Amino acid sequence: MIPTINIPPSSRYTIKEGDTIPEIDFSFADTDAIDLTGATIRMQLYLNNVKHLDISNTLGITIVDAKNFKIDEIPFAENTLPSGRLKGDLEITLADGVRVTYTDVYYTITKEYTV
Repeated sequence: MIPTINIPPSSRYTIKEGDTIPEIDFSFADTDAIDLTGATIRMQLYLNNVKHLDISNTLGITIVDAKNFKIDEIPFAENTLPSGRLKGDLEITLADGVRVTYTDVYYTITKEYTV
């Protein structure tokens, strides 16, 4: 079963349309049999079958080292995500060509009323 990551991770705060979305760090344990050296990481988000975000480690995702990567901050001026629950997944293709869908991702963006 593929794990699911909810962003924001709890109901204690929300992400509104046009807000800055903070960077999100991902780490594998030293014992995990994964090496991100030379890997390609991609993530796409959809709402009602329309793609609203398409990022990879060439733009929007940073591979930090062999066991760590992050989804880069999305500044408010670049956050054009619509309100709703966007669904996507995060895919990793290792240097040897093995491709794994690492996790499903849900971004919940709430309506902005102060514009």
